[in-house]
Amino acid sequence: MRLIINHIIVLANVFGVDAATSLLFFKIEREHWSILKAFLVFLHYMPENDLVDITINHEVMGKLGQI
Repeated sequence: MRLIINHIIVLANVFGVDAATSLLFFKIEREHWSILKAFLVFLHYMPENDLVDITINHEVMGKLGQI
């Protein structure tokens, strides 16, 4: 979990939050978007009500809340 968070933070620092978010959604397969959205919401890089057709993976969000 922490490794993924660190990688997303590095991407956001290098490219900016908006560009990193777009890049991640472009490169990651659609079946994993709910997990990605959970990480982005946790990091406050994306509001929960953005991309409403993608549901947040609550299992991942619960584990992130324990960090």
